[in-house]
Amino acid sequence: MKDQKKDVTLRLIRCFSSEKKLIIRLFFSVILGTVAGVVAPGLQSKAVDIIAGTREGVLRSVLVSMCAVYAVYFLFRLSQGILAASISQNMSARLREELFSRVMDLPVEYTDRHRTGDIMSIMTNDIENISATAAQAMPSLIGGVFTLIGTLAAMFWYSWQLTLLSCSTVILTVIVTKTMSKRIRKHSR
Repeated sequence: MKDQKKDVTLRLIRCFSSEKKLIIRLFFSVILGTVAGVVAPGLQSKAVDIIAGTREGVLRSVLVSMCAVYAVYFLFRLSQGILAASISQNMSARLREELFSRVMDLPVEYTDRHRTGDIMSIMTNDIENISATAAQAMPSLIGGVFTLIGTLAAMFWYSWQLTLLSCSTVILTVIVTKTMSKRIRKHSR
């Protein structure tokens, strides 16, 4: 079973590796979009502070900067969607071609023993799952990791004490949830 999982993983990596250039562009698009998404609320906070009178500064320049950062964020998010869709479509087309050539090479007795609809259904579902992973899960995973890192960095920048307090409450929540879920699971059986 482990060898089979390893083989499937290696095949998927090979499948993704043929889209290296697009994946690298997607990776940088996600990083830059995430940076813009983390910086923008800081500028928004600065604008509110200037309006409230608790901070000195030129409101117009802060608003222009904030709009520019949000525009950059929007453009990189749009770029992520386009790149992810391109990767997904390219991989789907290549996988369909490979599967079709393999099905054509199958012995006649295999197709006699298995219903054509079942073979087609399995192929279609597997390709769609891989395609969905390429289009949605990969950008979300990369974006989520960098958003977490960026948010923690921004929190440390503004107040390291509050950041440590927030992190400790998150860690405490995880520990309590894990402990409680073990007990609940034991009793629910």
